[in-house]
Amino acid sequence: MTVIILAVGIPLTLALILFTIKMGKMVFHSPIVASNLTKGQIIHLEQGSYSLWGESKAYKTNRLMVENPILIGPDSRKVSMRAGITGSSSVSLSGVSRSILYTFSVPSGDYVFDLENRPYSPLPLPSFSTHVKVSYLIREKVPVLCYFGFSIGLSSSIVSLIFTVVLAVIS
Repeated sequence: MTVIILAVGIPLTLALILFTIKMGKMVFHSPIVASNLTKGQIIHLEQGSYSLWGESKAYKTNRLMVENPILIGPDSRKVSMRAGITGSSSVSLSGVSRSILYTFSVPSGDYVFDLENRPYSPLPLPSFSTHVKVSYLIREKVPVLCYFGFSIGLSSSIVSLIFTVVLAVIS
């Protein structure tokens, strides 16, 4: 019985891990349209959906506590952006944190990247004298199903591994 459990459980767990890695690559490595955005920089975007990401040193107080990135459209109005509902963020081994700040859809045109003097976070935060610089980038938006696939694959692979080990030990 143990052999059957291991023969089914190990390949299933490995398949779920590979699925999770594939979904993670789609989420965190989507094509970058513009990087190292600076205040006043003009970006040409084709019609489509995009996400605005912030990148800074992990576990440090960063500039998002005092500034909010925005895009100004060809008509000189702010582009309507939605806060990233998935809360996707990652921390690399080199200590760099990347987070989705906003998602938005735009028609083709030239857009100006700007920074408002108000915090990205709506929570009242203490004032700090030094803030780590945030590097902003725009990526092509990934379908929401990829985020769900990543989170479901991650939890399923962990559950599959635990059940395989527990059932093999019990039997």
